[in-house]
Amino acid sequence: MDKINSDNFVEMNAYTLEHRILVTGNTKANWVEMKGVFALKAISVLEWNINQRGGKGRGNIPPWVKDEINGYDIVILTEFCTGCDGRAAFISELEQRGYHCAVSDNSNGNDILIAINACFSILNSTWVPCYGMNSFPENLRVDIDCDGSPLTAMGIRIKTLDNFKMRKQEFKWVLEQIRDLKHPILMAGDFNHGKRGSRNQDWSISIMEDMLKGKGFTLYTPEGSSIYGVENYNGNEFPDDHFAAKGATITLRPYDRDFTSRNPSAYPFGRDFQELWYPGARDGDLAKIASSFPDHAILKGNLCFPLQKE
Repeated sequence: MDKINSDNFVEMNAYTLEHRILVTGNTKANWVEMKGVFALKAISVLEWNINQRGGKGRGNIPPWVKDEINGYDIVILTEFCTGCDGRAAFISELEQRGYHCAVSDNSNGNDILIAINACFSILNSTWVPCYGMNSFPENLRVDIDCDGSPLTAMGIRIKTLDNFKMRKQEFKWVLEQIRDLKHPILMAGDFNHGKRGSRNQDWSISIMEDMLKGKGFTLYTPEGSSIYGVENYNGNEFPDDHFAAKGATITLRPYDRDFTSRNPSAYPFGRDFQELWYPGARDGDLAKIASSFPDHAILKGNLCFPLQKE
């Protein structure tokens, strides 16, 4: 995690008190003293859809994926492999690098993996099967003890169903699962809502943001697109990957596509994941990145939340 210096200010509404906090000299896993009243925890967070694409990647996750996520305090991976040979080896290496891991275990489709810096503890992890008759998103919830202060991390991928009303129902289910929590919550994932500015009446970024605001969350989205090209037809942007937080704030970084330089043969269009996007285009019309190679930008940020008052 980058050092937070005296140029950075964090504005936090914390447990009925409003504070503007000057954070100086803070590094990962350190508490910031604030006149003996509160302390602020600052940790690095990352979300990434790694494109195992319903098992088609067969667990052949490029080794450099571990290098890209290494050092972040909370890592949330969507489209993680289900029932594949490379799954256990990937998790084992993360554990060797100093992470505690939790993962869902769907019988088909995709899973979600959440890795936590081993200086913290996983108190509990839960997930609900989301295929078959269930109209739930791919999901994983992890309750974390951050040096005595509770934090819940929720990894989500809204499934790409043709029925956008069902996508909205999936997200409504997510909010119901965490509605009674009183401590800080981090939500991150791939929300499959279409382009920025969409006027779809059933599911869009604006609908999702309104639903989040109604539950006390703030949505955090970088500029630009996390899928398709850096620039798309008619200036359209597709920011499918987001953070949302309640009882915490997030300082965002730009969507990161620089990992494409690690394997130019796998990314023939460089930082663009598809050769072209245009209205009416279908998967068969797009030059796509092979499954097992990530085809979403990495979402990165710093999460700040108050130490539980004693």
